[in-house]
Amino acid sequence: MIDMLNLDQAIKETAFLKGSPMGENMDYRQTENQKIYKNDPGLPMHADLFYYNQELEIGTVQTKYRQYANELAKMASYYEDPTPHINGWNGEELTCKM
Repeated sequence: MIDMLNLDQAIKETAFLKGSPMGENMDYRQTENQKIYKNDPGLPMHADLFYYNQELEIGTVQTKYRQYANELAKMASYYEDPTPHINGWNGEELTCKM
């Protein structure tokens, strides 16, 4: 989805996701040379959205970033895992809203 938004000429911004797992205390975990598992405590599947041309100015409305985030939210879907105790996906087919 990020790649699709990055190609949209109407949106004047591009971004990328970076995995940033968080521990039980919602602090970022060290990931270098460490394996992260989906059942680790905290938010092991957490990721941050970074903008390539980030020129944030305090006190200035950041319309292009808000527009990008709004379009991404329209495309996003949440699928609850019906069998979280089983390794792998056993739910309905995952789809992308486009």
